[in-house]
Formats: sequence, C-alpha cells, structure tokens
Amino acid sequence: MLSTKNLVSRIEDIPSYWIFQYYLNIQEQLTGQDIKINSVFNHNDKTPSFCIYVDKSIMQYKFKDFSTGRSGSKIDLVMNLFNISFSDASIKIVDDYN
Repeated sequence: MLSTKNLVSRIEDIPSYWIFQYYLNIQEQLTGQDIKINSVFNHNDKTPSFCIYVDKSIMQYKFKDFSTGRSGSKIDLVMNLFNISFSDASIKIVDDYN
C-alpha cells in the first residue's frame, strides 16, 4: 500500500540543499558551507568556477557559475540543467523528491 503521508506537494517544502546535492550529484553533505565545483554548464572548465553558497537573507542555497555568468536559485538550477520552464522545473523537483 502506498502512503501519501510523507509526500511533498509544494516546492517551498523541499530543502535547497537536497536539490543541489541531487541534481549536481554532490557526495558531500551541504550543511551551510560554500563549495566550488567545475561548471556543469561549461564542460571545458578546468578550474572550479561553479560556486554553491547560502544566501543568508533567505537561508537558501544558490549558485553562481563564473565561467558562464549563470546564477540563481534551486529552481533556476533545474531550469538551466534541463532547459525547461519554471513550472516544469517545479513539477520535476517535486516529482523527483517524492
């Protein structure tokens, strides 16, 4: 029997650290620290230029890719990774999380 007790239906209920860890395949637990990795948008990136950091004003992880100039929130990350709209990215994140 499938239980819907723990299913999430709102993107706001999904922790930003989970989204970054899951979609970027980061093995390190994100617990408030900043990290740098090679760009996921520029495969010629030889020096880590993709920064993942906590925006202290909203206590959410965000990203800045210095090799491409892209930056944004957890939803922006998924939009850019899969070239999909805001609503499609939100649905994808909720589906993948559940």
